[in-house]
Amino acid sequence: MFKEKFLFIIGILLFLNITIIKASVMAIDYGSQWYKVSLITPKIPLELVLNEESQRKTRSIISIIDEERKFSNDAVSKSTRYPKQTFDFLKLLVGKRFNDEEIKFYNSIFDIDIIEDKARNSILIKADNETYTVEELISYQFSKAKLIAENMSGQTINKAIITVPRFFNQYERLSMVNAAEIAGIRVLSVMNEDTAAAVNYAMTRNFENQPRYFVFYDMGASCTTITLVGIKSVHNPEEKSKKSPEIEIIDFNYDKTLGGLAFDKELQLLIVDKIKKSLNINDGIEDDSRIMAKILIKARKAKEILSVNSDTTIYFDSLINDKDITVKVTREEFEKASEKLAKRINTVVENFFKSIKIPKENIDSVILVGGSTRVPMVQNILKDNIGDNKLANYVNSDEAIVMGSIFHGASLSQEFKVRNLNINDIHSSSKISYEYKLSDGKVISGNLFNEKDPLIKETSISLKTSEDFDVSLYYNPNNR
Repeated sequence: MFKEKFLFIIGILLFLNITIIKASVMAIDYGSQWYKVSLITPKIPLELVLNEESQRKTRSIISIIDEERKFSNDAVSKSTRYPKQTFDFLKLLVGKRFNDEEIKFYNSIFDIDIIEDKARNSILIKADNETYTVEELISYQFSKAKLIAENMSGQTINKAIITVPRFFNQYERLSMVNAAEIAGIRVLSVMNEDTAAAVNYAMTRNFENQPRYFVFYDMGASCTTITLVGIKSVHNPEEKSKKSPEIEIIDFNYDKTLGGLAFDKELQLLIVDKIKKSLNINDGIEDDSRIMAKILIKARKAKEILSVNSDTTIYFDSLINDKDITVKVTREEFEKASEKLAKRINTVVENFFKSIKIPKENIDSVILVGGSTRVPMVQNILKDNIGDNKLANYVNSDEAIVMGSIFHGASLSQEFKVRNLNINDIHSSSKISYEYKLSDGKVISGNLFNEKDPLIKETSISLKTSEDFDVSLYYNPNNR
């Protein structure tokens, strides 16, 4: 006679809200172009860490030349002389497979040797007869982040909150954890970047019992995420007289390669075209990685200027055949060159508003996060979709994520007194499925968790069998 057995599975995304902190902790917002570090200790409450150059953010770049590592601005200065030995925007590569779209996009801009790592189903970076994993290169930067935090606090810091884009899958998240562990850092929580930005917003404001709805539009150096968040106050059962913010992640959309770097590339190609016309040449520029590296740096600076001015003039010293070159670029030319990117932005935003079940008029405001939201074209597209009066420019777009994640770190602690924090997050971009085989050979399968399911969810599966059986669980089953 068959017995009825039940399999209970509780799914919790890796490392989220699982560790109680009993010592000082830092948070690292590792962006593609910049990383920021925040810190909380018994003596330093919720502080952004300044780097060795007294700057609030540090370039996410490393060069390795003759076994010597250079970081931040020192590495940037090496990128034009040693482009194959300078590794920038590594976040685009972490946890990726050789044929992933992000690798193709990266190779269209940077001239470094990326080879397939068949043993790990991932990639390796080759330079100077040495090979490096992406995790290893990022770990060197995490070590620097750890060092500046320790210099500021005067004590050893070996625990951290790490933020990642919402669309990162489990392999990409594990790769970031591995990079931290190589650097001697124990990861207490891997936090979604949009959730961290929402925490920063909620913890610095007061809310009523009824939820208010906000859209967090995050366009950083390499990607775009747009997220609908509900925030309200709830009574704290431990302290009945006080209320705590409750954050609910409701919906999201994203584009993995739509960010500042994509704009840099379009402006770089525009400048190349202008140089060709001024020198009356047809080729030779794109094939020279040093020249292209120089133009990319100038393009990035020109993009920042064009965000506030209608035109800019770019000067190149001895760029080609020892000739000095001057190029003028207008904002109108830049926007025309970026028309394909504008369409992608519009697609991400339009699809997002089509998918959410809350009317636009019920959304309080659109919170801008990430440096690329300063590009006027980006803001104009958002205004066209939701209205001029809903765009919020009063949030520190550079530091919202790193400060929100350290708030989260403090809320996990038993040593720091902060407002209670309730986060209801959702699964991001993958499914978790099950499969088992009965004694007659019949295979039963199904999904346990789908995209946008609650992050913490109890699911029961009813199985009828009188024999032992094995159950296989698959993460992202379409790729298994």
